[in-house]
Amino acid sequence: MPLQPLEIQKQRFAQKLRGYDPVEVENFLALIAEDVTQRIAELERLERENRILRERLETAEAARAAIA
Repeated sequence: MPLQPLEIQKQRFAQKLRGYDPVEVENFLALIAEDVTQRIAELERLERENRILRERLETAEAARAAIA
């Protein structure tokens, strides 16, 4: 199952000596989550557009078949 933006934002990592800066990691996770949110929205928009175009194509093909 694909990661959801909220899961990315809520992800936490254990701190170790000489580890990564927690603030930088959290900022990066927030940036990734925002990007994923935008990509999901774009995918949904394209899926809707694809469905509409397929319906229009089916209608056009049916009309063409009726004429022929």
